[in-house]
Amino acid sequence: MGTEFVLVFPINYKSNKKVHLYIVSKEKTFTGNVTSPYTTVNQNFSTSNGYKTVSLSPNVQLSEGRSDKVIFVKTDKPVSVYGFDTYSCCSGEAFNVLPKPFLGKHYIAFSVDPHFDSYLVIISTAQGTKVSINWKLSKYVTVEGNRYLNGDKMTLTIDDMESIQILSTGDITGTTITSTNPVAVLSGNKCPDLTSSSACNQIIEYLQPSEKCGRRFIIPPMYGDRDSTKLLKVVATANRTRLTIRGGSLKVNRTIDMDDVDKTRLKMYETYAVEATENVCVIVAADIGHSTNDPVLTQVPALGQFVHEVVIPKPTIETFSNFVSIVANSSALSDLRINNQAPVTNDLKRITIDFAEYVSFWTPLENGTSTYHINATSPTSYFGVIAHGSKHSQAYAFPVGLKLG
Repeated sequence: MGTEFVLVFPINYKSNKKVHLYIVSKEKTFTGNVTSPYTTVNQNFSTSNGYKTVSLSPNVQLSEGRSDKVIFVKTDKPVSVYGFDTYSCCSGEAFNVLPKPFLGKHYIAFSVDPHFDSYLVIISTAQGTKVSINWKLSKYVTVEGNRYLNGDKMTLTIDDMESIQILSTGDITGTTITSTNPVAVLSGNKCPDLTSSSACNQIIEYLQPSEKCGRRFIIPPMYGDRDSTKLLKVVATANRTRLTIRGGSLKVNRTIDMDDVDKTRLKMYETYAVEATENVCVIVAADIGHSTNDPVLTQVPALGQFVHEVVIPKPTIETFSNFVSIVANSSALSDLRINNQAPVTNDLKRITIDFAEYVSFWTPLENGTSTYHINATSPTSYFGVIAHGSKHSQAYAFPVGLKLG
């Protein structure tokens, strides 16, 4: 949680969309404002129930290239901010905005093979920020009239509260971004080609700095068709990184070098352990929902990023079916509560990492509330959460909590 945030809404393949910020807090009362060089955004807000929805003009959607449509959120008390970008018939996604103090200077981009473009968005937080990009591409990108191929490097300067959105017709996973000042980075796809049956649903991830990645992860089950799979992508931050992925009947051991991309297909309802000898960044892409196979993209919390308490908004603008996937130490299972109730533990699995046993499961979230308060009753119990939801032709997923400090 934090009091200052910067964000943008990347390009969606549908333009007449609904754009909202969901702002939640453990505190019941808070005030704040949303400002931007793009003046139609500016507004003040307050609430007395720990929850606020801020509606924005669809015109805040970025176009390719540089833009002043950077949104700044400031509050008087610690909050969490989530961006929701929905189009009622066809496309929707959401992302967890990192507080400004936790932004960094080095990132690794993720996407999947696109049906329509992949994108990379960089937001500067200081004047004259120099950005270096080392491209890892399945095709090419064109930036301000210059074409770049796989392995090419480029530099550019971005000013405070300015963003640049770069599009590619191929996958950009493994592309690295380095800057002289802290920046925010988002990546994903306008329309991914995840599987042969995937719908055309935008996927977005607000990335954490690569130095915040970890060595131990548990990939939880997610809500979706039992015959579908989830795509695991792992990118190494150091050479000669030994990687193990295991769960169910799967066990693989590989060695990957810095910025190498490891891809593995996993069963939707199975639990997997990911262990590495050096820091790796991990995402999962999956089709969720039982009728339209809408894709989502989410980072996976490392075990060291687990938290004791989180608050998640219920997206009220669209009628989603909402779920969370939870990973916790086995001894913490009886301590977990969602709005003061013990969760239903669908597809509960147990898995051991470093001699400690963990549990993993997914659970539906009730509809009769504006927020979901997830906590452990014991002060020594911690957990990781991936929130996800779906409705006809729309879906979202994002990690929650993420202890970064």
